Amino acid sequence: MVFALLADVQDHVGAPARSGVRTGKSPSGPTTEGTRWHERVRLAPGWWMPVDSVVTAIEDPDLLAMDFRSAWFTGHVDYRIESTPQGCLLRQHVVLRSRRLLRPWSARVDARLRPRLLDRLADIRDAIERSG
Repeated sequence: MVFALLADVQDHVGAPARSGVRTGKSPSGPTTEGTRWHERVRLAPGWWMPVDSVVTAIEDPDLLAMDFRSAWFTGHVDYRIESTPQGCLLRQHVVLRSRRLLRPWSARVDARLRPRLLDRLADIRDAIERSG
């Protein structure tokens, strides 16, 4: 159930006004290696940053990994799902590489990005709890 939600997260997680993210997937249909997500992340009112992601590894139901890029950074994220007696444990690992000009502000970028990542995980948890 968790893997299925992650594989089609654009259909389940957060309204753009609440989450600050607008997401589309191409091609539509099952998520496979090479599937792309096109996101717009709200940085400030009226200011959206495009982020493109591509699935690089998929092992249903245990792993979904993606590379992503924007004008300001590149990176990699993987979601690992572990079965537990109580349900499952979802681990998110993000590697973010700032463009050279932004490296002096890395600590600020981290401080602003970390709460958004935690909010996104909370949105995923909430969507799973609603559907399960």
